[in-house]
Amino acid sequence: MKLLALFLSVAFCYQSFAQTKTSAPTNVKSLPYNQWSVGVNIGGHYGMHWTNSFTKAYQIGYFNGHVRYMQNNLIGWKLDAAYDNFNFTNGASNTQKLRFSIESVVNLTDVMHINDYSDRVGLLGHAGLGYTAMWNVPYTSTAPAGLFKIGDGSVDEMGHFILGLTPQYKINDQLSLNADLAFLLHVRQNRKFDFANPSPMNSGFTGYMWNWSVGATYYIGKKRNHADWDHTPRIPRN
Repeated sequence: MKLLALFLSVAFCYQSFAQTKTSAPTNVKSLPYNQWSVGVNIGGHYGMHWTNSFTKAYQIGYFNGHVRYMQNNLIGWKLDAAYDNFNFTNGASNTQKLRFSIESVVNLTDVMHINDYSDRVGLLGHAGLGYTAMWNVPYTSTAPAGLFKIGDGSVDEMGHFILGLTPQYKINDQLSLNADLAFLLHVRQNRKFDFANPSPMNSGFTGYMWNWSVGATYYIGKKRNHADWDHTPRIPRN
């Protein structure tokens, strides 16, 4: 939690810095780079807690789609949706998980001077919060109509915090490849990941897990470059 709070504080400090860097407002149309992007990732999960059953780190069972807006070449925001299918190694029935997140994004490429060595390698940091629903098929009544009847114990609803790093490799001005490693901390998770426990767990910060993935980002706009790859010292505001 302290690490997440620190990251969010740094993000907001950068945003304030970006807004005071220039002496006069700059119109969005005059920005030298594009600000919007969309992306997809595929990967797996590991290190879940609590659970009696486990998955293998190399199993593919995680899918993510996101839309990102960079306010300038340092700070941005991201909306993402992700789906996990937990295929347990001991034969326990699969658990499904769906989450939605809103995150602050920091372009760490300049901060860590990565661009001093390569104009194609970048690094983003992201942190935020959101909503998660997790269910296990044997606990549902009459799927799909009864899938989200929360009262029958078939679905565990919770909040979550997320913190992650995204290395990037620029293919061209419209496309980059990426890898992502994210840590998720669940709030008020009432059942284990494999739904094996017959009674609810204690409320609070009871569950956590890791997601890893690889994917691609497509940059939207007519300008040659995107904010991810703009390293000019000027940081205009909207």
